[in-house]
Amino acid sequence: MESCSYYKNAAIRSLKGKWGSAILAYLVIAVVYSVVELLAVQLGQAAGSIEVGNALGIILCILLLPSVLGFIYTVLKIARSDKPKVKDMLIGFNGYLRIMLTILLKSVYICLWACLLIVPGIVKSYSYAMTEFILIDNPSLSYDAAITASSQLMRGNKWKLFVLDLSFIGWIILCIITAGIGFLVIGPYMYTAHAHFYEDLRNGKGKQE
Repeated sequence: MESCSYYKNAAIRSLKGKWGSAILAYLVIAVVYSVVELLAVQLGQAAGSIEVGNALGIILCILLLPSVLGFIYTVLKIARSDKPKVKDMLIGFNGYLRIMLTILLKSVYICLWACLLIVPGIVKSYSYAMTEFILIDNPSLSYDAAITASSQLMRGNKWKLFVLDLSFIGWIILCIITAGIGFLVIGPYMYTAHAHFYEDLRNGKGKQE
């Protein structure tokens, strides 16, 4: 695998002239989940129970999990020098049940590992990090098959992706200071770097152990 600077520079080159599409895709996801959170609070207040609101919020977030795939597809197309389209944001709803249950299962696995210890949870989150990319490229894979494929692809490469993410820590701190506004830029930047990382793994450049 290449250095962190290689993937970050590759992301910058790919995003040239396409920042608008990437930021819009990221903003759509942010707005969708913000609206869900507000709706859950309103419903909870109407029902007179915070617990009801929280439960409804969780259910709505689960049902909307496939929307995340639209953003991942956008940055993957950008990494592949392809032009994203507005309709790409809806790709997660093609084969909705397959995608929703796969992403949900991935989240459950990570949570269960994290319940044991934080470190195993982090390790597994990196094992499963390529699941969404794999779902896009392999429509026939679903549930454990897609998650297992990600684990195999990330074998021997988890640390490298972790270090890549760690290299963004300064930008992430800056985003927090700016009340999260900076994530509209750093989110697309970081995930486009992930897309280039995935491309190298897919082309057999990863270290297998």
